[in-house]
Amino acid sequence: ADGLIASTGSRVGIGVTAPIARLDVGATSSGDTMGVRSQGLYGPTGGYLAVQGADDFDSITSADWYGLELGIAGVSTGSSNNDNYGVIGHSNGSGVRGEGIGVGVSGKSTYDGGVGVQGISNGTSAAGVGDLAVTGNKAFAMPNPLNPEREIRFLCMEGNESGTYFRGTAQLMDGVAHIPVPEDFALVTDGEGLTVQITLVGGWTESWVESSDLNSVVVRGNSDLTFHYTVSGMRRGYKDYDTDHANVSYRPEVRGIPFGAHYPAEQRQMMVESGMLNADFTPNEAFMKNVGWEMREPTDRELEWAANLATPEQR
Repeated sequence: ADGLIASTGSRVGIGVTAPIARLDVGATSSGDTMGVRSQGLYGPTGGYLAVQGADDFDSITSADWYGLELGIAGVSTGSSNNDNYGVIGHSNGSGVRGEGIGVGVSGKSTYDGGVGVQGISNGTSAAGVGDLAVTGNKAFAMPNPLNPEREIRFLCMEGNESGTYFRGTAQLMDGVAHIPVPEDFALVTDGEGLTVQITLVGGWTESWVESSDLNSVVVRGNSDLTFHYTVSGMRRGYKDYDTDHANVSYRPEVRGIPFGAHYPAEQRQMMVESGMLNADFTPNEAFMKNVGWEMREPTDRELEWAANLATPEQR
């Protein structure tokens, strides 16, 4: 519908089945306003964008509209100590086309140079995309050349440091090889803590790394053999990374409902061992109260979902 309007400060939930040509949204005054906020939701692509910061509709001018096309953009301008979110994606779905888990937020671009999900920050102490933590896998996807209905996903390697590396192949000449360090590696890598691994090809000889720094790596040996090498380092400024963090990813919110059914069994068992969950995977309320994590009562739909779990494994 053209001209769907939410007045200033109102709490509105919108459900549409057709594209909105224009979405006018007034600024909200305070409180948790869900559904539509002037600074949290823009109109679908192809239409106008919602205004930002207008106190009422009488003050809206053409300058409040922007010549951009967006699907959904979330902006948070809260200045309190509370958590402020531009976009939150949450899925309790059983999967996409019967595979995997539900998707809270999905970004996709089908055009050259397009961006599915983008994070930009102009702040002096903010990040468009800062520390990234996932509870599942991080992977890249490639088409399967043998089956167009499938794709191949390779997972990222994980470690307890913010690592950098480069690798290649070189050859000993007169018992020595000088490997230049790529400039981009040297620019982002800490000068301390470099390690070098070499693998001889086609034969065996005594070989060793004589020296390594951000300028070059020197390898020596008793025969002029070819060898593969991998040089590893740590990202500048992140050398002292601490793997221990406050739990913000695994926090049950609903009383009496099994938590984490989409996680692997081993991962859920770790939460049982920590005392956060009971043996049936429901939240341990004594623990929750002790650490000050608030819980809410389950909705009828959540109770129905839990009742339909036939076996302990499903729960």
